[in-house]
Amino acid sequence: MQVLSGRDRTIPTFLRTKAERNGSLPALRFQDETISYGELYADALRLASGLVEIGVRPGDTVAIALHNSLDFHRCWFAVNLAGAVEVPVNTEYRRDGLAYVLNNCEARVLIADSDLLARVLEIREDLTDLRVVLARGELPDDPRGLAVRPLRSLPVAARTLPVVGPGDHAAVMYTSGTTGPPKGVVLPHGCAISWAEETVKMLGLRPGETHYCSYPLFHTLAQYFATMPALANDGVLALAERFSVTRFWDDVRRFGAASANMMGSTVSLLHAVPAGDDDRDNPLRIAFGAPAPPAILPAFQERFGLRFVEIYGSSEANVVLWNSLDDVRGGTCGKPIGAFDVRLVDADDEEVPDGEVGEIVTRPHRPHSMMSGYYNMPAATAAAFRNLWFHTGDLARRDADGYYTFVDRAKDAIRRRGENISSWEVESVVARWPQVEDCAAFGVPSALSEEDVMVVIVPKRGQEPRLDELTAFCAEHMPRYMVPRYWEIADGLPRTQTGKVEKFRLRDRGVGPKTWDRERIG
Repeated sequence: MQVLSGRDRTIPTFLRTKAERNGSLPALRFQDETISYGELYADALRLASGLVEIGVRPGDTVAIALHNSLDFHRCWFAVNLAGAVEVPVNTEYRRDGLAYVLNNCEARVLIADSDLLARVLEIREDLTDLRVVLARGELPDDPRGLAVRPLRSLPVAARTLPVVGPGDHAAVMYTSGTTGPPKGVVLPHGCAISWAEETVKMLGLRPGETHYCSYPLFHTLAQYFATMPALANDGVLALAERFSVTRFWDDVRRFGAASANMMGSTVSLLHAVPAGDDDRDNPLRIAFGAPAPPAILPAFQERFGLRFVEIYGSSEANVVLWNSLDDVRGGTCGKPIGAFDVRLVDADDEEVPDGEVGEIVTRPHRPHSMMSGYYNMPAATAAAFRNLWFHTGDLARRDADGYYTFVDRAKDAIRRRGENISSWEVESVVARWPQVEDCAAFGVPSALSEEDVMVVIVPKRGQEPRLDELTAFCAEHMPRYMVPRYWEIADGLPRTQTGKVEKFRLRDRGVGPKTWDRERIG
């Protein structure tokens, strides 16, 4: 792997050196389309010159609302080559959420698919900065005062493009807001390079291999943990239109993918499919993602003949914990990677001893290796970086051997009768009940002050869980103070567009007429 140093640690230099090094070798694949390193760079350069020609200046934000496609890659890299800041927009956003992101990022230019542009036009009167739209697909009959033109009609001019440094902003990635509006995570160019290099080393990727990604390109998972590592490794990024349980393994075989991104939930979904005789007949040798359910992970790895590397990271702070390939402890997030310091601290930012729960705080060894701050949110930025450490808001426990185990989001912890309860620990037990497909634990106000534990469960298809039996099962497998008082059965859980459970909605709804109360029943 070619490693960039100093001022060269930027996306434009990365793309140029890769094009010079790999030329006609394949870089990206999507459906039946393949483009080489040289073609990718040339296409992005043409678009970049067009962006500059229409007035995009260094440091400007340019929003991208495109479905997964190679055009997304072309536009992303073109924005950075023009010295501007890419703002990928979640394609599920509508109305209030869409208006919030476009206004908060102050984008004057938007690149959009025609179906997504229609949503933008619905909220035209609410948009404060947007002026120009470059459309992929059909143009609208009524642009509502916006200057709309085809993306392919951008003028091509011989221009000297701006020079950027590793600390200059490359992207603003909006994280799903579970307690409030999304935060715009500002990522510098050096961050993209660092994350790519660390991922290649972490997974032991081999030069020229194909990496498969089935997640949306508006997310850091697909950009900085899939596309960038694949290209850094002189390999190929094979992109799916979207994640599909039924198409996943067919895609892996068709593309010849040796590695892939997987969230913990992906493991559960793929493992839930009935086993087949050809499960191990696939080229995938390694996958990585957040810790998967320990009850099924060994069987999943054996069934499909691969290694799953459990990690901990975030849009703000890269991957900071991982189970190395030769030092694995299942069910944990592993140990700190070499590029970051990690501590667990209490409410006063004092380090906690092994065995006790604390908030994960971290800081990088190399400059520009994590976010610069939250866009237009100085107070939130200052709070996150207090006392010279980035505070993740996540709770964990470290054992005597140095392995970290995720416990909970700090805001999702439950306080009951003087005890701190991890919602994650409650959910881990409930999820073992054979009739439960999904669940979420959270705190609701208690008449005795503090909180009581409530769990909403989604049963497996055709199943009708006996809540008294499930309560008894919990009593056998968790401390008495942790056993849920309230239960409710639902068809599904409210989630953000990136799959996070919106527990604030469950808390706001609280105990209702359909809630089962074990104390009242008892």
